[in-house]
Amino acid sequence: LRNDTKVSEIISLLQGLENSQVHIESIDLTRLDTGIGPIQLTGKAMTRQSLADFRTSLLARPEIDTVLLPISNLAQDKDITFSISVTMKKTI
Repeated sequence: LRNDTKVSEIISLLQGLENSQVHIESIDLTRLDTGIGPIQLTGKAMTRQSLADFRTSLLARPEIDTVLLPISNLAQDKDITFSISVTMKKTI
């Protein structure tokens, strides 16, 4: 990420990936001297497939480097409470 990237831009990007099947309840991020640290997303997904699709949507964004979705998040079939760790790319 560029040093002038605003936190609000990152939040808007992540919220823009929400849909009728996946709702983000919290976004926890920390600004470091070197950029933004890993971002923790928590929320609810209607189904396992909608959560997997959300992960795919995150990875498709050029600003995002990695998305860690613990396998335990996929244990349920529906009404899933999830926690995802997202790392942004250092430069765009």
